[in-house]
Amino acid sequence: MQITLSTASATLESLIGASGVVQANAARPQSQPYYNVTIANPGAIAIYFEMGANATTSGSIYVPVASGSTPGYAFIKTDNLAKVNLIAASGTPTANVTFG
Repeated sequence: MQITLSTASATLESLIGASGVVQANAARPQSQPYYNVTIANPGAIAIYFEMGANATTSGSIYVPVASGSTPGYAFIKTDNLAKVNLIAASGTPTANVTFG
């Protein structure tokens, strides 16, 4: 699913909305206590994420920008989608999020 980021930190849960949470829960086996999240950055604007705190552009984990037509990726394992916070370095870029 595609999400739109901004220069303000936001939780993954708020970015994907209620229907995205349903999709994430459907992708997670009931016996698995964690969500496996893949964030793909198809653009040229840097994206950052932080676990359990607001994301910043100076101290959070960098999701690489695309190299040509190949997106940059980050792989996250979390027990709560509200713990993952994302921010864009500038503008309002989109990212693709998948659950597995």
